[in-house]
Amino acid sequence: MRAVLILQLILAPLCLADSWRAVELPAPATGSPTWYRCRIQVPERLVVPEANNERDLWRSSTMLVFSGMPEGSEVWLNGVKIITTGPVPAGQTRRFKVPKGILVARKFNTLAVRLDEGSLTVPPLLIDYFHELELGPQWELSGAPPGSGQLGAITGRPSHAAYTPSDFRLSSTPLDRPSEPITGKQIPPLESLAALETDDDLIVEQLLHEPLVAQPTHISFDARGRMWISQYRQYPLPAGVKMLSRDQYYRSKYDKVPPAPPDHDPGADLISVHEDSDGDGIYDRHKTVISGLNMANAAVRGWGGFWVMHTPYLLFYPDADGDDIPDRAPEVRLSGFGLEDTHSVANGLAWGPDGWLYGGQGSTTTSRIV
Repeated sequence: MRAVLILQLILAPLCLADSWRAVELPAPATGSPTWYRCRIQVPERLVVPEANNERDLWRSSTMLVFSGMPEGSEVWLNGVKIITTGPVPAGQTRRFKVPKGILVARKFNTLAVRLDEGSLTVPPLLIDYFHELELGPQWELSGAPPGSGQLGAITGRPSHAAYTPSDFRLSSTPLDRPSEPITGKQIPPLESLAALETDDDLIVEQLLHEPLVAQPTHISFDARGRMWISQYRQYPLPAGVKMLSRDQYYRSKYDKVPPAPPDHDPGADLISVHEDSDGDGIYDRHKTVISGLNMANAAVRGWGGFWVMHTPYLLFYPDADGDDIPDRAPEVRLSGFGLEDTHSVANGLAWGPDGWLYGGQGSTTTSRIV
Protein backbone atom coordinates (compact mmCIF):
# COMPACT_ATOMS: atom_id res chain seq x y z
CA MET A 1 0.00 0.00 0.00
CA ARG A 2 2.82 2.39 0.88
CA ALA A 3 4.56 1.63 -2.43
CA VAL A 4 1.36 2.45 -4.31
CA LEU A 5 1.02 5.83 -2.52
CA ILE A 6 4.65 6.71 -3.31
CA LEU A 7 4.08 5.77 -6.94
CA GLN A 8 0.98 7.98 -7.09
CA LEU A 9 2.92 10.95 -5.65
CA ILE A 10 5.65 10.47 -8.24
CA LEU A 11 3.23 10.18 -11.14
CA ALA A 12 0.98 13.11 -10.17
CA PRO A 13 3.41 15.90 -11.13
CA LEU A 14 4.30 14.03 -14.30
CA CYS A 15 0.63 14.00 -15.29
CA LEU A 16 0.36 17.74 -14.62
CA ALA A 17 3.46 18.41 -16.66
CA ASP A 18 2.07 16.38 -19.54
CA SER A 19 -1.34 18.10 -19.40
CA TRP A 20 -0.14 20.97 -21.60
CA ARG A 21 -0.66 20.47 -25.32
CA ALA A 22 0.22 22.60 -28.29
CA VAL A 23 -2.63 24.57 -29.88
CA GLU A 24 -3.06 27.43 -32.30
CA LEU A 25 -5.53 30.27 -31.87
CA PRO A 26 -8.44 30.31 -32.14
CA ALA A 27 -8.39 27.28 -29.86
CA PRO A 28 -11.37 25.44 -28.40
CA ALA A 29 -11.76 25.17 -24.65
CA THR A 30 -11.36 21.73 -23.12
CA GLY A 31 -13.26 22.33 -19.91
CA SER A 32 -13.80 24.80 -17.12
CA PRO A 33 -11.50 26.40 -16.19
CA THR A 34 -8.97 26.34 -19.03
CA TRP A 35 -5.36 27.52 -18.91
CA TYR A 36 -3.36 28.93 -21.82
CA ARG A 37 0.39 29.50 -21.72
CA CYS A 38 3.15 30.96 -23.87
CA ARG A 39 6.77 31.99 -23.26
CA ILE A 40 8.26 35.38 -24.13
CA GLN A 41 11.87 36.48 -24.22
CA VAL A 42 11.75 40.29 -24.11
CA PRO A 43 14.26 42.99 -25.07
CA GLU A 44 16.28 44.31 -22.15
CA ARG A 45 14.63 47.73 -22.56
CA LEU A 46 11.53 46.21 -20.95
CA VAL A 47 13.50 44.94 -17.97
CA VAL A 48 16.38 47.34 -17.22
CA PRO A 49 15.48 50.81 -15.88
CA GLU A 50 16.76 53.79 -17.86
CA ALA A 51 20.09 55.09 -16.66
CA ASN A 52 18.83 58.50 -15.51
CA ASN A 53 15.72 56.90 -13.92
CA GLU A 54 13.69 60.01 -14.76
CA ARG A 55 11.23 58.62 -17.30
CA ASP A 56 11.83 54.87 -17.48
CA LEU A 57 9.92 55.16 -20.73
CA TRP A 58 10.01 51.60 -21.97
CA ARG A 59 9.02 49.84 -18.74
CA SER A 60 6.40 52.46 -17.92
CA SER A 61 4.67 52.01 -21.28
CA THR A 62 4.67 48.19 -21.40
CA MET A 63 1.09 46.93 -21.73
CA LEU A 64 -0.89 43.84 -22.62
CA VAL A 65 -3.87 44.19 -24.96
CA PHE A 66 -6.66 41.61 -24.89
CA SER A 67 -9.84 41.03 -26.87
CA GLY A 68 -12.60 38.43 -26.61
CA MET A 69 -12.11 37.71 -22.91
CA PRO A 70 -15.00 36.27 -20.84
CA GLU A 71 -15.96 37.34 -17.33
CA GLY A 72 -13.57 36.33 -14.57
CA SER A 73 -10.47 35.95 -16.75
CA GLU A 74 -7.08 35.96 -15.03
CA VAL A 75 -3.66 36.79 -16.46
CA TRP A 76 -0.50 35.52 -14.77
CA LEU A 77 3.08 36.58 -15.50
CA ASN A 78 5.94 34.49 -14.13
CA GLY A 79 3.65 33.05 -11.46
CA VAL A 80 2.22 36.42 -10.39
CA LYS A 81 -1.44 37.21 -11.04
CA ILE A 82 -1.36 40.67 -12.65
CA ILE A 83 -4.86 41.01 -14.14
CA THR A 84 -8.40 39.99 -13.26
CA THR A 85 -10.78 41.31 -15.87
CA GLY A 86 -14.45 41.35 -16.75
CA PRO A 87 -15.74 40.59 -20.22
CA VAL A 88 -13.93 42.12 -23.19
CA PRO A 89 -16.17 41.47 -26.21
CA ALA A 90 -14.68 40.29 -29.48
CA GLY A 91 -14.04 43.27 -31.70
CA GLN A 92 -13.11 45.44 -28.71
CA THR A 93 -9.80 45.67 -26.89
CA ARG A 94 -8.70 46.48 -23.38
CA ARG A 95 -5.21 47.51 -22.31
CA PHE A 96 -3.49 46.67 -19.04
CA LYS A 97 -0.19 47.95 -17.71
CA VAL A 98 2.46 45.32 -17.03
CA PRO A 99 3.81 45.90 -13.50
CA LYS A 100 7.50 46.68 -13.33
CA GLY A 101 9.89 44.17 -11.84
CA ILE A 102 8.17 40.96 -12.97
CA LEU A 103 9.68 40.48 -16.44
CA VAL A 104 13.21 39.08 -16.38
CA ALA A 105 16.00 39.40 -18.91
CA ARG A 106 17.53 36.62 -21.01
CA LYS A 107 14.90 34.09 -19.96
CA PHE A 108 11.59 33.01 -21.38
CA ASN A 109 8.92 34.71 -19.30
CA THR A 110 5.75 32.69 -18.83
CA LEU A 111 2.46 34.39 -19.67
CA ALA A 112 -0.59 32.37 -18.65
CA VAL A 113 -4.30 33.09 -19.09
CA ARG A 114 -6.98 31.36 -17.03
CA LEU A 115 -10.53 31.35 -18.41
CA ASP A 116 -13.54 30.17 -16.40
CA GLU A 117 -15.48 29.69 -19.61
CA GLY A 118 -15.07 30.10 -23.34
CA SER A 119 -11.73 30.04 -25.11
CA LEU A 120 -8.85 32.27 -26.13
CA THR A 121 -9.52 33.19 -29.74
CA VAL A 122 -7.72 36.50 -30.41
CA PRO A 123 -3.92 36.73 -30.05
CA PRO A 124 -3.07 39.27 -27.33
CA LEU A 125 -0.53 42.03 -27.92
CA LEU A 126 2.47 42.94 -25.79
CA ILE A 127 3.32 46.56 -26.57
CA ASP A 128 5.88 49.12 -25.47
CA TYR A 129 6.38 52.71 -26.53
CA PHE A 130 7.27 52.01 -30.17
CA HIS A 131 6.90 48.24 -30.67
CA GLU A 132 4.38 45.46 -30.44
CA LEU A 133 4.48 41.67 -30.27
CA GLU A 134 1.50 39.63 -31.43
CA LEU A 135 1.25 36.61 -29.15
CA GLY A 136 -0.16 34.16 -31.58
CA PRO A 137 -1.11 31.86 -33.01
CA GLN A 138 0.98 29.41 -30.97
CA TRP A 139 -0.03 28.69 -27.36
CA GLU A 140 -0.19 25.76 -24.97
CA LEU A 141 -3.47 24.64 -23.41
CA SER A 142 -4.29 22.69 -20.25
CA GLY A 143 -7.51 21.75 -18.52
CA ALA A 144 -5.69 21.07 -15.24
CA PRO A 145 -4.39 23.59 -12.71
CA PRO A 146 -0.69 24.33 -13.28
CA GLY A 147 1.70 22.50 -11.02
CA SER A 148 4.57 24.02 -9.10
CA GLY A 149 7.11 25.65 -11.40
CA GLN A 150 4.90 25.58 -14.49
CA LEU A 151 4.23 29.34 -14.48
CA GLY A 152 7.73 30.64 -13.78
CA ALA A 153 10.36 31.95 -16.19
CA ILE A 154 12.54 29.28 -17.80
CA THR A 155 16.07 29.33 -19.21
CA GLY A 156 15.86 27.21 -22.35
CA ARG A 157 13.64 27.91 -25.34
CA PRO A 158 10.58 25.65 -25.37
CA SER A 159 9.68 23.81 -28.55
CA HIS A 160 6.27 25.49 -28.88
CA ALA A 161 4.65 28.86 -28.11
CA ALA A 162 7.94 30.74 -27.69
CA TYR A 163 8.43 34.36 -28.76
CA THR A 164 11.70 36.30 -28.93
CA PRO A 165 12.82 39.95 -29.37
CA SER A 166 13.09 39.35 -33.12
CA ASP A 167 9.31 38.83 -33.23
CA PHE A 168 8.65 42.41 -32.10
CA ARG A 169 7.64 44.83 -34.86
CA LEU A 170 7.01 48.55 -35.08
CA SER A 171 3.56 49.31 -33.70
CA SER A 172 0.75 49.54 -36.23
CA THR A 173 -2.34 47.97 -34.65
CA PRO A 174 -5.24 50.44 -34.22
CA LEU A 175 -6.22 51.14 -30.62
CA ASP A 176 -9.64 51.50 -29.02
CA ARG A 177 -10.44 54.13 -26.46
CA PRO A 178 -9.87 52.59 -23.00
CA SER A 179 -13.12 51.54 -21.33
CA GLU A 180 -11.66 52.95 -18.12
CA PRO A 181 -8.47 54.89 -17.34
CA ILE A 182 -5.23 53.00 -16.88
CA THR A 183 -4.32 54.47 -13.52
CA GLY A 184 -1.01 54.58 -11.79
CA LYS A 185 -0.31 55.48 -8.18
CA GLN A 186 -2.98 57.85 -6.87
CA ILE A 187 -2.75 60.04 -3.78
CA PRO A 188 -5.11 62.71 -2.44
CA PRO A 189 -4.62 66.26 -3.80
CA LEU A 190 -3.26 67.71 -0.55
CA GLU A 191 -0.78 64.86 -0.21
CA SER A 192 0.37 65.37 -3.80
CA LEU A 193 1.01 69.05 -3.07
CA ALA A 194 3.04 68.17 0.01
CA ALA A 195 5.13 65.76 -2.06
CA LEU A 196 6.34 68.50 -4.41
CA GLU A 197 9.97 69.55 -3.91
CA THR A 198 10.99 72.98 -5.17
CA ASP A 199 13.91 75.37 -4.96
CA ASP A 200 13.85 77.75 -2.00
CA ASP A 201 12.78 80.71 -4.13
CA LEU A 202 9.74 78.96 -5.62
CA ILE A 203 6.32 78.59 -3.97
CA VAL A 204 3.62 76.27 -5.32
CA GLU A 205 -0.02 76.70 -4.31
CA GLN A 206 -2.87 74.35 -5.17
CA LEU A 207 -5.75 76.19 -6.84
CA LEU A 208 -7.97 73.45 -8.27
CA HIS A 209 -7.92 69.67 -8.45
CA GLU A 210 -9.96 66.66 -9.57
CA PRO A 211 -12.84 66.10 -9.97
CA LEU A 212 -13.41 69.80 -10.73
CA VAL A 213 -10.68 69.75 -13.36
CA ALA A 214 -9.26 66.78 -15.26
CA GLN A 215 -6.65 66.59 -18.01
CA PRO A 216 -6.29 70.39 -18.28
CA THR A 217 -4.17 71.48 -21.24
CA HIS A 218 -4.67 75.26 -21.36
CA ILE A 219 -5.24 78.20 -19.02
CA SER A 220 -6.16 81.74 -20.01
CA PHE A 221 -7.54 84.80 -18.20
CA ASP A 222 -10.23 87.22 -19.33
CA ALA A 223 -10.57 90.96 -18.64
CA ARG A 224 -12.43 90.19 -15.40
CA GLY A 225 -9.53 88.17 -14.03
CA ARG A 226 -11.37 84.89 -14.35
CA MET A 227 -9.46 81.73 -15.24
CA TRP A 228 -10.58 79.72 -18.26
CA ILE A 229 -9.49 76.07 -18.31
CA SER A 230 -9.66 73.74 -21.30
CA GLN A 231 -10.14 70.17 -20.14
CA TYR A 232 -8.96 67.71 -22.79
CA ARG A 233 -10.90 64.77 -21.35
CA GLN A 234 -11.64 63.12 -24.70
CA TYR A 235 -7.90 62.58 -25.32
CA PRO A 236 -6.41 60.43 -26.75
CA LEU A 237 -9.01 59.22 -29.27
CA PRO A 238 -11.60 61.45 -30.99
CA ALA A 239 -15.27 60.56 -30.62
CA GLY A 240 -17.27 59.37 -33.60
CA VAL A 241 -14.38 58.13 -35.73
CA LYS A 242 -12.70 54.78 -36.23
CA MET A 243 -8.94 54.40 -36.32
CA LEU A 244 -7.93 52.58 -39.49
CA SER A 245 -4.19 52.43 -38.90
CA ARG A 246 -1.34 54.04 -36.99
CA ASP A 247 2.43 54.06 -36.92
CA GLN A 248 4.91 53.69 -34.06
CA TYR A 249 4.72 57.43 -33.35
CA TYR A 250 0.95 57.17 -32.76
CA ARG A 251 0.15 59.03 -35.97
CA SER A 252 -3.25 57.67 -36.89
CA LYS A 253 -5.53 57.56 -39.88
CA TYR A 254 -9.29 57.71 -39.30
CA ASP A 255 -12.27 56.77 -41.40
CA LYS A 256 -13.50 60.36 -41.63
CA VAL A 257 -12.88 63.97 -40.64
CA PRO A 258 -14.92 64.79 -37.52
CA PRO A 259 -17.63 67.37 -38.29
CA ALA A 260 -17.65 70.76 -36.57
CA PRO A 261 -20.11 71.74 -33.81
CA PRO A 262 -23.04 71.84 -33.51
CA ASP A 263 -23.27 68.82 -35.84
CA HIS A 264 -20.30 67.07 -34.27
CA ASP A 265 -19.98 63.79 -32.43
CA PRO A 266 -20.15 64.81 -28.75
CA GLY A 267 -17.03 64.10 -26.74
CA ALA A 268 -15.91 64.49 -23.14
CA ASP A 269 -13.98 67.77 -23.47
CA LEU A 270 -15.22 70.93 -21.77
CA ILE A 271 -14.35 74.57 -21.15
CA SER A 272 -14.76 75.78 -17.56
CA VAL A 273 -14.45 79.21 -15.92
CA HIS A 274 -13.25 79.78 -12.36
CA GLU A 275 -13.45 83.00 -10.37
CA ASP A 276 -12.04 84.37 -7.13
CA SER A 277 -15.05 86.47 -6.17
CA ASP A 278 -13.64 88.09 -3.00
CA GLY A 279 -9.97 88.41 -3.87
CA ASP A 280 -8.67 86.05 -1.19
CA GLY A 281 -6.73 83.91 -3.66
CA ILE A 282 -9.20 81.03 -3.60
CA TYR A 283 -11.32 80.22 -6.63
CA ASP A 284 -14.82 79.90 -5.20
CA ARG A 285 -17.07 80.16 -8.25
CA HIS A 286 -16.98 77.54 -10.97
CA LYS A 287 -19.05 76.87 -14.05
CA THR A 288 -18.86 74.92 -17.27
CA VAL A 289 -19.25 77.18 -20.30
CA ILE A 290 -19.29 74.50 -23.00
CA SER A 291 -19.34 70.71 -22.68
CA GLY A 292 -19.58 67.79 -25.06
CA LEU A 293 -16.63 68.99 -27.13
CA ASN A 294 -14.41 66.67 -29.13
CA MET A 295 -10.65 67.32 -29.24
CA ALA A 296 -10.89 70.83 -27.71
CA ASN A 297 -7.69 71.80 -25.93
CA ALA A 298 -7.49 75.61 -25.72
CA ALA A 299 -9.85 78.57 -25.24
CA VAL A 300 -9.46 82.36 -24.95
CA ARG A 301 -11.98 85.17 -24.66
CA GLY A 302 -11.90 88.29 -26.86
CA TRP A 303 -13.48 90.25 -29.71
CA GLY A 304 -17.05 89.66 -28.59
CA GLY A 305 -16.93 85.98 -27.79
CA PHE A 306 -14.60 83.12 -27.07
CA TRP A 307 -12.30 81.16 -29.35
CA VAL A 308 -11.83 77.41 -29.03
CA MET A 309 -9.19 75.20 -30.66
CA HIS A 310 -11.44 72.26 -31.50
CA THR A 311 -9.22 70.19 -33.81
CA PRO A 312 -9.47 70.18 -36.77
CA TYR A 313 -11.27 73.55 -36.40
CA LEU A 314 -10.69 76.95 -34.82
CA LEU A 315 -14.14 77.96 -33.58
CA PHE A 316 -15.57 81.33 -32.56
CA TYR A 317 -18.54 81.35 -30.17
CA PRO A 318 -20.26 84.78 -30.32
CA ASP A 319 -21.14 86.15 -26.88
CA ALA A 320 -21.86 89.85 -27.26
CA ASP A 321 -23.34 90.36 -23.78
CA GLY A 322 -20.52 88.52 -22.00
CA ASP A 323 -22.77 86.12 -20.08
CA ASP A 324 -20.69 83.10 -21.12
CA ILE A 325 -23.67 81.67 -23.02
CA PRO A 326 -23.04 81.51 -26.78
CA ASP A 327 -25.46 83.71 -28.72
CA ARG A 328 -25.69 81.14 -31.50
CA ALA A 329 -23.91 78.16 -33.02
CA PRO A 330 -20.13 78.51 -33.31
CA GLU A 331 -18.50 79.81 -36.46
CA VAL A 332 -15.69 77.87 -38.13
CA ARG A 333 -12.98 80.49 -38.67
CA LEU A 334 -10.24 78.06 -39.72
CA SER A 335 -10.24 74.36 -40.60
CA GLY A 336 -7.75 71.73 -41.70
CA PHE A 337 -5.63 71.37 -38.57
CA GLY A 338 -4.03 67.93 -38.42
CA LEU A 339 -5.48 65.22 -36.20
CA GLU A 340 -3.04 62.35 -36.80
CA ASP A 341 -1.44 62.64 -33.37
CA THR A 342 -3.84 63.97 -30.74
CA HIS A 343 -0.88 64.53 -28.42
CA SER A 344 0.50 67.05 -30.89
CA VAL A 345 -2.48 68.96 -32.33
CA ALA A 346 -2.75 72.75 -32.68
CA ASN A 347 -2.82 74.26 -29.19
CA GLY A 348 -1.77 77.08 -26.89
CA LEU A 349 -4.02 79.91 -28.04
CA ALA A 350 -2.84 83.33 -26.83
CA TRP A 351 -3.48 86.94 -27.77
CA GLY A 352 -0.44 88.85 -28.96
CA PRO A 353 0.12 92.55 -28.28
CA ASP A 354 -0.69 93.17 -31.95
CA GLY A 355 -4.23 91.82 -31.56
CA TRP A 356 -3.50 88.64 -33.49
CA LEU A 357 -4.37 85.22 -32.11
CA TYR A 358 -1.34 82.95 -31.83
CA GLY A 359 -1.01 79.21 -31.32
CA GLY A 360 1.36 76.33 -31.80
CA GLN A 361 1.32 72.92 -33.41
CA GLY A 362 3.26 69.76 -32.70
CA SER A 363 5.73 68.09 -35.02
CA THR A 364 3.77 64.90 -35.70
CA THR A 365 0.69 66.41 -37.34
CA THR A 366 0.24 67.95 -40.77
CA SER A 367 -2.20 70.75 -41.54
CA ARG A 368 -3.76 72.31 -44.62
CA ILE A 369 -5.42 75.44 -43.26
CA VAL A 370 -8.32 77.09 -45.06
